[in-house]
Amino acid sequence: MSLSIPTKATELTTSSQETTLLQNHSTDSREVSRVTSVNFGATRQISKSTPIPPDWVITTVMSDYYVIQYVGGARLGQTVQTARTTPIPKDWVITLATSDFFVWTYVGGASFGHTIQTAKITQVPENWVITLATSDFYQLMYVGGASFGQTVQTAKITQIPPGWVITTATSDYYILTYRG
Repeated sequence: MSLSIPTKATELTTSSQETTLLQNHSTDSREVSRVTSVNFGATRQISKSTPIPPDWVITTVMSDYYVIQYVGGARLGQTVQTARTTPIPKDWVITLATSDFFVWTYVGGASFGHTIQTAKITQVPENWVITLATSDFYQLMYVGGASFGQTVQTAKITQIPPGWVITTATSDYYILTYRG
């Protein structure tokens, strides 16, 4: 009697090129980027000495390799849990920060007025303002795509996006108006 146990690589992949990438812990980042059938959420293992390719994040740190996940093609609101050491791609915010990991949420494709609650350590993306800042979190609002004359109330610590002016300032908040 013979027992055959599938390998991790064959369970996770659909092409021989991807199987080779998963089996080779010293994968070159250019090879990871060349895989054409990669969708959001795909994972790979790469050597720690290999640069992280664009649109990939580190999800697990092992003694001699990283497990990375593809985040390209994400839709508004999709999340990913990452190692704290991974670089943050454009249009992602940190929504949860622990001593071991981050949870990121994709905010690309938001429309005017979309809000999200984030960890205070997140970087505020372009065209987003801080509308509320507590000791624990930020609430962000997307102000891209505003029409002339629209107003937004923000926390005083926010950066003023291009095209917006302060029309009211109190000790607690700003009222911004879009002037284009």
